[in-house]
Amino acid sequence: MTDSARDHRRVPRGRLVGRHTAPAVAVRIGLFALLWVVLTGRPADSWAYGLLAVALAVPASLVLVPPRRTRLRVLRFAILLPMLAWVSIRGGVDVAWRAFTPRPAIDPGVLTYRLRSGRADVGVALGFAATMIPGSLVMDVQDDGLRIHVIDRTLPNEAMLARMEDWIAWALPDADTAP
Repeated sequence: MTDSARDHRRVPRGRLVGRHTAPAVAVRIGLFALLWVVLTGRPADSWAYGLLAVALAVPASLVLVPPRRTRLRVLRFAILLPMLAWVSIRGGVDVAWRAFTPRPAIDPGVLTYRLRSGRADVGVALGFAATMIPGSLVMDVQDDGLRIHVIDRTLPNEAMLARMEDWIAWALPDADTAP
C-alpha cells in the first residue's frame, strides 16, 4: 500500500474518535460534574438537570476543543507542587512574623520582573504561582514579564521569581514540541 493510500485512511485531527478520546471524555465528565456541583451547591433535586447539562456539554466541548495528546509531565508537576507549597508556607510565616512585631519591617513596592524563558505559558503560570506567595500580588502579566506588588523590596524577590520560573519551565511541556 502506498503512502498516499494510507493518508486517505487517516482520521482527520479533531474528530471524535481516537485513542485520546476516552480519557478526554472521562476527564470532561468529571470537570463538568464538578462545575455543576460548584454552581448549584449540590441540591439533590438539581441532578436531573445536571446530568442533562453534562451530557450536552461533553460532546460540545469535544467538538470545540478536540482531544489531543499532550506531554503533561505528571511526575514533574508532582515535584513542583510541594516546592511551590513550601515557598507559600515560608512566605506566610514571614508575613505573620511581620504582622506581630511591634514595628513591622516592610518596604512595599512594585517590582517589574522580566521573563528569562521567553515563554508566555511560563509567564502566566508564574503569575499564578507568585500570587500564592503571601505579601505579593501580581498586577499585570505582559508578554515579556510581570509587574508584582511585593511586601518588602529589600528581599531577594527577583531571585525567588527566577527560581520559580526555572521550576515552572522545567515542569511545563515545551510549546514547540507538544503536538
